[in-house]
Amino acid sequence: MCYPTKLFANLADHTYIKSGTGRKAWGCWGGKSGGTELRGGTGSTKRAEALAEPNERAGIKCYLINGVCHQSASRILFPAGITVRGARGYDVSEALFGTYGRPRGPTGTCLSPFHKHADVTGDLLGCVETRVTRSRWLEGSHSNIDQ
Repeated sequence: MCYPTKLFANLADHTYIKSGTGRKAWGCWGGKSGGTELRGGTGSTKRAEALAEPNERAGIKCYLINGVCHQSASRILFPAGITVRGARGYDVSEALFGTYGRPRGPTGTCLSPFHKHADVTGDLLGCVETRVTRSRWLEGSHSNIDQ
């Protein structure tokens, strides 16, 4: 997802991640609503959650040193095999910080390694659409509402 930002002379987009169901989003150094879809893909939302870390910055410790929202978002999108290429300002941020951000600042500070969490799989509850199964229907639950 992306929306125009006033930073960088109005020439860049803020990027963030939203699950396909829209029930989970990661802010990546900024807001996490009101954007338009930039790219779509399929990947483990549990792994994306682990990559995002509790602060939703995906291990990018120092803004404008290790990267910006583009690098945080691309790290979270890693399980889907896509990046935020196409967002305004992405080419500049990728040239400065790389696709997934600098692992450290120029003087060795701001350590921001990219922990890929290869052992994490599956999806977060609410990030996949499911329907009531036939067996639940037969058990007396006659609802077709998403679970």
